[in-house]
Amino acid sequence: CASFRPPCPIYSCSICGHVTLPGGPFMFVRRVATGLLSRSLCSPSVRFQHTRHPSRMILKDVVSTLKDMAPLHLAEKWDNVGLLVEPSDSATREVKKVFLTNDLTEAVLDEAIAAHSDLILSYHPPIFAPIKSLTNSSAKQRIIVKAIENRVAIYSPHTAFDSVEEGVNDWIIQGLSGPSKATIKPLQPHTPALSASHKVTVFVPEDAADKVRDAMAAAGAGIIGNYSLCSFSSAGTGTFKGNDKSNPVAGSKGVLERAPEVRMEMVCPSSKLAEVSSAIHRTHPYETPAWEVHALAGVPSSSAGQGRIAKFDDKITLAELVARVKSLFQLDRVRVAVPDKYLLDGRPQLDQFNVGSVASCAGAGSTVLQGVSADVYVTGEMRHHEVLEATASGHAVVLCDHSNTERGFLRVFKTRLEGRTEGALQVEVSKCDQDPLMII
Repeated sequence: CASFRPPCPIYSCSICGHVTLPGGPFMFVRRVATGLLSRSLCSPSVRFQHTRHPSRMILKDVVSTLKDMAPLHLAEKWDNVGLLVEPSDSATREVKKVFLTNDLTEAVLDEAIAAHSDLILSYHPPIFAPIKSLTNSSAKQRIIVKAIENRVAIYSPHTAFDSVEEGVNDWIIQGLSGPSKATIKPLQPHTPALSASHKVTVFVPEDAADKVRDAMAAAGAGIIGNYSLCSFSSAGTGTFKGNDKSNPVAGSKGVLERAPEVRMEMVCPSSKLAEVSSAIHRTHPYETPAWEVHALAGVPSSSAGQGRIAKFDDKITLAELVARVKSLFQLDRVRVAVPDKYLLDGRPQLDQFNVGSVASCAGAGSTVLQGVSADVYVTGEMRHHEVLEATASGHAVVLCDHSNTERGFLRVFKTRLEGRTEGALQVEVSKCDQDPLMII
């Protein structure tokens, strides 16, 4: 085969169709799945079309990619996510290496600097509580100062990583489900405070309704999915009485007038409101048009949000679930609590506890899991009395320590980020990052 064409990282022989890929066939499957390649898989006559990611990425390019992979609007309101530290030369400096860690400690920062990292993605934000000074008086402050001195940017996705579809919480529940067939959904579906759309309502004379509707549509209103000029109209009677300074189109000053009018409603994106307003005033026949704007409430997501619950088609034992937990989080030991009736001489009888559903949440999940109807709760940490309340209510609890439920996702994200950026970035996961608590 002599038809390979470097420098494209995917080489295809135009004669026999043979494909060679750095990273092997699994990289090919992943790239097809993420839409970075397009070809007809059932037609060998169609060649690969490969769109290469820019080989040079500056900080804003990387940040844009990270936001696209885990949109920051999915984060909790109390969280501090996004770009937290930005070097002064970020507008021009190339980002070659991204360093992933769950917690940015001083040891992890030294590791990242030694690896010549340009950007640290720290799952937990190293800046959370307000900082009044940057001195050497605390580890948090020393980390920020040292990162700035070494021109290392810091980005944190935190609860956006948790909430996003195929993020941390989906990774957990899929691992807990294993080979079992299960129905999975978020425990707390993400609901935007407001959507990006508004409803514009205008009251217009019947004979002018079409003209105003067309103008509003041309300005950007009335688009729903694949349809334009979408509106709803209802007939009614409008009343008005002009003062001495008025110039009514219909009727006379100082007289209460009644006119057949149409109440017309159209959706409108926030970015088009000003243009739609101009269109109404330009085409409406009245001296002072009557119209109003209502912000539309956000629609809860069916796939994003905090926590997950899986309902199994066939029950498994708690012993099997605990084995899956250990395998997923790569732990030798976890803490388990069960209702009293499953204790024998103080030891939990895991084989006797049947699991038809499991609820999970990364990190400290007690507020998300509280009151959830599931046989087992799996999370990083819960308070003592919260565990007692759960077991008294018939639930089993599996605790793995906070960051142990999060850290493993970084290996998954490393692969995704490398695939998303088409080799433009080197991505490394910290080797010294670990949960501070150890069971000895």
